[in-house]
Amino acid sequence: MITEAQVRAEHPNWTEVQVAQFMQFANIMGTPAESNKPTATNSSSTASSRTRLTFNSAKAMLAEAADAAGYPKTFSDAEINDYIKKFNAAQDEQIAKVITIASKKMTPDTNDSGKQKIFEQTMQEEFPSFFKPTEFAKDFIWEKVNFADQATLGAGAVGTLASIRGLVDSFDIVGMTEQDIQALAKAVAKGDKSIQEATVEVQQIAKREYPQFAERFDKDPTLTTKSIAEPIIKTLASVWEVDASEIKMSNPLVMKWMQGVTADGKSVPPTKYEIMLAAKKDPKYQYTQAANNDARDAATALSSALGYGV
Repeated sequence: MITEAQVRAEHPNWTEVQVAQFMQFANIMGTPAESNKPTATNSSSTASSRTRLTFNSAKAMLAEAADAAGYPKTFSDAEINDYIKKFNAAQDEQIAKVITIASKKMTPDTNDSGKQKIFEQTMQEEFPSFFKPTEFAKDFIWEKVNFADQATLGAGAVGTLASIRGLVDSFDIVGMTEQDIQALAKAVAKGDKSIQEATVEVQQIAKREYPQFAERFDKDPTLTTKSIAEPIIKTLASVWEVDASEIKMSNPLVMKWMQGVTADGKSVPPTKYEIMLAAKKDPKYQYTQAANNDARDAATALSSALGYGV
């Protein structure tokens, strides 16, 4: 049977009423003996729903969760004992919530079997998910994963962080800090969000920074700012004889034309010819083979016009 001292030790901030309620129901339902293997949750009663961990079962649970998350570090005895303490406290917190609600449904003459029935109905109707040990272990591991510290990241998490950074870069926005990027990467790596959901989230920020593209973003949840700028970038790359990846969204010509299309539709995007003319006026053009050929042809034509043989 659970003792009052155990309840107070795990929940020092609980009131006298909370402790009394918890003791009443926990002892009516009973508490299971410790096992080396965690039991699955079940909403039939407190006893069958409560998972009591031993050191070995906690260690195994953490190892499984760490492996699933790609967490590369091992756990000390102190960390495992801390996990057991937090696991029990979180589990009892949720049971206490059920107890508090169930208590309000009882009358003074409700017997023990009636209390158990009310408790079970409260769990089933208001707490269908109840306490899930595997989810708690997963959350415990991900709390330790720090996307600002590569040492806490497995290969999968590192790849996810790179993907989110690339995603944010493809929208060319200033509304996300490195911390925001890391938080979003963590949510995706953890499985709380999909990459598609992350794209839509970043796209919403882009809509505020590029209101002229809001309608296009609404029509296509996969569209990025960079994909809208792709025709401009490809044309500049062709004229400057460089790879398109070398031209960033921050390029003055790209920024000029991306901001030139306003939400009211009064401005018109540049034609390919206009982009090419502007690209040739840029200092970058003079270093191209085409510019050298143009210069040589111009010199040849001038020499010929002056009567010099070439």
